Amino acid sequence: QSEDDSFESELSSFSWYSQEQVKQFQQNTLKRLREKKKQRSKLKKLSSKRMEIAQAKINAGKKVAKVSMEKAQERINQRQIKKEEEREKMTQILNEERENYAKKQKERERAKFEEQQKRARIYLLNYLYKRKYELLYDQQ
Repeated sequence: QSEDDSFESELSSFSWYSQEQVKQFQQNTLKRLREKKKQRSKLKKLSSKRMEIAQAKINAGKKVAKVSMEKAQERINQRQIKKEEEREKMTQILNEERENYAKKQKERERAKFEEQQKRARIYLLNYLYKRKYELLYDQQ
């Protein structure tokens, strides 16, 4: 208020302005200042609202990115689990094939050995029969 009074006293020193004109000028100046203050306040509110909206968009984007990353990680984990299961299945099949091959190899070796034993018995029997006939022939 004291500033207004000092301003008023300075303006009153100008004699070519009437008291009414000075008051009108004061009112207009105060009105302009209030409007500028309101405008700055509106701009500040608008700016803060825009910042809030921008921050909300950023946060929403972060949430979407986080969800996307989690889903991608889950897909990666599922693929790794599936690959691991396939590896285990292939390892199991490979082990079964090795076991089957080993069993068949043993069966072939046993069959070969049995065939050798059979031939040896036949050769022995042939030899014994041959000796028997030779002995019988020698006795006669």
